[in-house]
Amino acid sequence: DQRNALFEKVFANITDGIALTDNTGKLTASNPAFERILSVGRIDGSFVDWLYGSPFGLSARTAQLNVDHRGRLVLDGENGQILEIRASRLPDEGRVWLISDVTEKRRCH
Repeated sequence: DQRNALFEKVFANITDGIALTDNTGKLTASNPAFERILSVGRIDGSFVDWLYGSPFGLSARTAQLNVDHRGRLVLDGENGQILEIRASRLPDEGRVWLISDVTEKRRCH
């Protein structure tokens, strides 16, 4: 119980966006920072499909982002926002996605 409570506290309060997808790419869970960073309430269906239709679509297509992605990727949005995305494979072939808004950090360098 303590471990679950600690996980829930971290998941809800970490400043990076966290999303979990199943093996088809469908979003199964996300934290409040994910919704805030992407300015989205709820995503039905595939997270990658949503990215393709978002202001990050051109950058996602150029990078050939897909539901099987693993590793680090930077996406530039049409609105000037810059995201750093990291994806790791889960044992069930799903993914955990970490999303950071690095816009200010990139502008300073």
